[in-house]
Amino acid sequence: MSGTLYRIHEHMTRMSKTQKRLGNYILSEPEKVIWYTTTELAEAAGVSNASVSRFCQESGFDGFKQFKLVLAHEVANQNSSSFSRPESEQFKDNIAENLLKQNISALTDTENILSIHKVRTAAKFINQASAIMCAGVGASDLVAQDMIHKLLRMEKQAFIHSDHDLRKVALRQYTNKDLVILFSYSGEKREMIELAKQAKEQNVPIIAITRIGKTELSKWATITLEVAAFEHDFRSSALSSRIVQLYMVDVLFYTYGLLFQKESMERLERTYNIIQKKEAD
Repeated sequence: MSGTLYRIHEHMTRMSKTQKRLGNYILSEPEKVIWYTTTELAEAAGVSNASVSRFCQESGFDGFKQFKLVLAHEVANQNSSSFSRPESEQFKDNIAENLLKQNISALTDTENILSIHKVRTAAKFINQASAIMCAGVGASDLVAQDMIHKLLRMEKQAFIHSDHDLRKVALRQYTNKDLVILFSYSGEKREMIELAKQAKEQNVPIIAITRIGKTELSKWATITLEVAAFEHDFRSSALSSRIVQLYMVDVLFYTYGLLFQKESMERLERTYNIIQKKEAD
């Protein structure tokens, strides 16, 4: 699924009945839509011309013409190969290949919807922060730990706590000069929502790394870095969502390094030398 189609799919839950009808048609017939005029699409989907224009604008496009151009480009470049569901016999016959396809698809969709402006803004928040708390639950906690590792390499005051009550107590010390980075693919984890609400009350900036679409976590965040993934059910073990969150951490880390290149290189060299000295001892 292309980035534009994925964005439509994720926003379906908050669309009006008319928008849902149009969205469903676009999702089912993207190859036809790119050849339609506004009137032809309106007639095919059973909506008005104004609904088509409004749908495109609310999806982040100037109009139907721009929407078609972007969709046509994505459809033309979309990987035509598909992967099977994890429980299918076809998937089991070639686990390695299908897992690879699944993760490549999720990473490609994430790159398609990535906002480099938001990433740069997030990197500036990191640079300005005196102290940074990272938090996640389950697989997202592993991503939070990776973020902590990278922040420490940049000599930032970064902290992570596995105990949720301890997180809330530690957060009480944070101010608007600090930063909280919260990881939750679903965007609905109770623990992350509680931290986000507390941080908001204390005017602490919040970076949320979560799935595309309207989530409870993104509602409280100062800035949201959206990722795409394919979570079929619990048997997927959050594979793709973990991969795309790690990818977003890498994008954020390298963007930070490039924006503040001189300081970053000096810090990385110092921390590298410390590690090398320990290994030599």
